[in-house]
Amino acid sequence: MSQSTLERPATEPAPVAKPRRRLKGGTALYIYTWLVIIWLIIPIFVMIAFSFNDTPGRYNQHWDGFTLKWWHPAKLFEITDQGRETAQKATEALNEFAFGMRPLPDAELEHLSRILRDVRIAEGDFEDMR
Repeated sequence: MSQSTLERPATEPAPVAKPRRRLKGGTALYIYTWLVIIWLIIPIFVMIAFSFNDTPGRYNQHWDGFTLKWWHPAKLFEITDQGRETAQKATEALNEFAFGMRPLPDAELEHLSRILRDVRIAEGDFEDMR
C-alpha cells in the first residue's frame, strides 16, 4: 500500500470565492418593510390614544376631549350590578356544591371559581388568592 494521499500537484491555486451580488431594489424593500410595520402599529397607537378620550357614553367613536378618568384604579376594576348578581349566584352555587347539596361538573366549577376570583381582585380582596 502506498502512503500517498495527493494525486495532483500542490501548486494548483485555490479557487477564488466570487463576491455575492446584492439583490437589486434593496432600498425599496427596506422602505416597504418599514411602511408595513408602521401600517400595523398605527391601530395600536389609535387605541392607546382613544383610551384617554372623555366619552359621555359607552361608545368611543369620536374624540370628545382628554381625560384620565378611565385610568383611575377604582374605575379599572369597577363592578356593575349585573356583575355583583353573577358573583352572588356563583357563590350560592359553590356553597351548594361545597355542602353536598348539588353536584357540579368540572367545567362549571372552574367557571364559577374564575368569576369569584375576578370579583375578589376587583374589590381589592387579595388575601389568600390561591
